[in-house]
Order: sequence, then C-alpha cells, then structure tokens
Amino acid sequence: MDRLLYSRKEAAERLSVSISTLDMLLARGKLPSRKIGRKRLIPHAALVAFSQKNLTQLWPPISTTGGKTWTAGQDRNKAS
Repeated sequence: MDRLLYSRKEAAERLSVSISTLDMLLARGKLPSRKIGRKRLIPHAALVAFSQKNLTQLWPPISTTGGKTWTAGQDRNKAS
C-alpha cells in the first residue's frame, strides 16, 4: 500500500527527478503540497496525477518498425 504523503526527497525519488527540480515544480504550482509543522509533504495522489498528466509531454509518441506508433505507458503490442 502506498503512503498518503511523501517528503520532498521521497517525492523526488518517486518522480525520478532531483530535489531542486521538485522544488521548482512546487514553487510554480505544478505540484500541490501541504505544510505540516516544519515539513513540506506531497500527497501520493498529486504525484500520480502529475506523472499521468505529464507523461505524454515528456515522452511523445515514438515510431517503431512497421509504421506503428506507441506512446509511453502504452503496450507496444497494442499500438495503432
């Protein structure tokens, strides 16, 4: 089971980005967070939503042999 909230370091690891990149996303409002005491915490749902929303922007469709294309996160065998 996934945790509900992640620290900045844990969230950066989950998104495979540096902490400074995560801080930039937080500062620009691209990723919501909650401050509890002195800790800045990022909800699990926000990480999932961010990664799904930005997946196609980060990895556009790629051509494969045979003229078929597929998008990251899509099964290559079912590509159209």
